Amino acid sequence: MASYNKELWQTVTYLFLSKFVQQANVSFPQDELINVKNVELAKRFAQMVGDTTDEKKIKFALLKGLRELEKDEMVRRLDETTLQLSEKGFARMKIEVDTAMMKIAQSFPESVPKGKSGPTVQ
Repeated sequence: MASYNKELWQTVTYLFLSKFVQQANVSFPQDELINVKNVELAKRFAQMVGDTTDEKKIKFALLKGLRELEKDEMVRRLDETTLQLSEKGFARMKIEVDTAMMKIAQSFPESVPKGKSGPTVQ
């Protein structure tokens, strides 16, 4: 891997978590987060933002991002295959998702639905 971008891969992990985690302290299987579909999405996302992670190491980058979140106590490991987002992790996920959506709206204004304004920067 060229150089591991901790912030990028944690953000990607949060974005994937936001697809199925609706509240803190609810368990979910790790393979719901890191699976073939999400590895492919992560590869495309990395290419889109200019990340140089070798595509064969995307899964490793996602796992490393998840481990960092565990280390920071944002995610708790209940057993070998089951995780849960802490209150602190859930709050951080919401911030990460809002920030990502704001950046997408700024970079791709046509992606904001007509009649609705996107997030605004203050």
